[in-house]
Amino acid sequence: MSFAVILPDGVAVRNFVWSGFLDALPGEVVLLHHFPDEAIEWLAPMRNGRVRWQEAPPTEERPLKFAFRQVMSYGHMYQSDTLAMRFNRARPMRGSWRVKTVAQLAKRAGQAAAAVGALDAVERIAHRVQAGSNEAAACRHLLEQIGAKVLFCANQRAPEIVPLVLAARGLGIPTATFIASWDNLTSKGASSHHSTITSFGGRACATSCCAITLRE
Repeated sequence: MSFAVILPDGVAVRNFVWSGFLDALPGEVVLLHHFPDEAIEWLAPMRNGRVRWQEAPPTEERPLKFAFRQVMSYGHMYQSDTLAMRFNRARPMRGSWRVKTVAQLAKRAGQAAAAVGALDAVERIAHRVQAGSNEAAACRHLLEQIGAKVLFCANQRAPEIVPLVLAARGLGIPTATFIASWDNLTSKGASSHHSTITSFGGRACATSCCAITLRE
């Protein structure tokens, strides 16, 4: 049995490598990452032999992917419309004029999609576009090589996780994600890429992953 764990950032390492999470998982654990080699040389000796570090396929957020992500993000904020989301919607946009222009158009598109109940349709289109990319194909190949039974993501909103998660879904591999607190849901909303969401500590997340495997 092999568990694949996506570590998109240093916070994920702190929460899931330097905790009891990996020790609670049975079988082989493959840590998917984009960290430099020197960081892995320092981190790898801290884990036992059944934990393997594997560099994930490179990802790049192209304009179309960025636009879809922004549309879905604003759409969720308009759909749920919590006080924190209203505050986030009102924040000034940053970046180059191109980035701000795309974000402004995406904000209007997300608002319109939420108003007419079309967010699910927009998401299906976004997933279809990304699932057909070379990045997703490379991720599918990697997950097949690993033989992953569950794909767990230590951060639900990192853009670089999307090709791996969509590849897992295409292969019928159940996915789960960690949300640090419920405040994240009321301010930004939840990603719908994943089949299971958990908001507990390391060992409880590991128990949830094992339960997913048994259920599937």
